[in-house]
Amino acid sequence: FNALSQRYQLPPGVISVSETIPMAPHLTRPLGYVSGNLSHISDGSSAISLRIRPAYYDALDSEGGQVPNAELIMGDTWVDVRHGSVSLQKMDIVGVESANAGLTGLPGDAHSAWKIHAGLEREKPALYSPLVGRLQGDWGYGMNLTKRIFSAVYVGAALQNNASDYGIGYAKLSINLIYRANDALGLLLTHEQRRPFDDKKSAYGVSEFEGRLALGRTSDIRLRYQHDEVEQFGLGLGWYW
Repeated sequence: FNALSQRYQLPPGVISVSETIPMAPHLTRPLGYVSGNLSHISDGSSAISLRIRPAYYDALDSEGGQVPNAELIMGDTWVDVRHGSVSLQKMDIVGVESANAGLTGLPGDAHSAWKIHAGLEREKPALYSPLVGRLQGDWGYGMNLTKRIFSAVYVGAALQNNASDYGIGYAKLSINLIYRANDALGLLLTHEQRRPFDDKKSAYGVSEFEGRLALGRTSDIRLRYQHDEVEQFGLGLGWYW
């Protein structure tokens, strides 16, 4: 009893709370990105590519105050040199991907995931098919399969100009898998199954793999694989500016 009485006569203790505050996006590494890439296509040809992305981050290089497994890009442009000619391969005027794993379980913190992309790209990426203007939208469900693996399933559609009779667009079903071994190493696997609005066109799939290894705060190396009707392998070295 005496010990308990003495305890209540002591002053309140000081609670020490360790709080980690994420660094604001503008205080992390530079937001611009440029890379040089070498590609080999299964038809026997090769290409040299230059990628320039003025802002901001993709699903593999997000850090600090940026949203994990999400994407916010503007002006992401790919230019290829193949068979002695220079051509625009892809330009994302704007791309936003939101991926919510529903970690808290609180009302409003659902597993919703969505994507919006607007820009120019090849009708079938690895085939050097006609360049089309394309607007895409997807809605889906995201969740953490493990501590290091995030997955999302989407349904969506794309509208495009009817270049070379490829049709005005397609409906699509896609899945994303993102694996993060640590802050430096990440892997992204996607598959998209497309069904053209034109019944005369056959459904087809596009699969992509990308691995990123940070070489430091302002540089990385990326390995890419892409498959539609042909296969394309690529290796790139990038810098943030």
